[in-house]
Amino acid sequence: MKIVIYLYNGITMLDAIGPYEVLRNMRDTEVCFVAERKGEIKVDSGFIDINVLMK
Repeated sequence: MKIVIYLYNGITMLDAIGPYEVLRNMRDTEVCFVAERKGEIKVDSGFIDINVLMK
């Protein structure tokens, strides 16, 4: 099974990382992150930016 976590400007990091940490341990499962475009994604805290390398 493939599970996709969507990243967008203004996302709360815990909303992306929390599910990833739980779901990545499931058997026969691949978890990946996707975004609408390449480049920088700004999180709601402003503390970290995520750089999207592939679309």
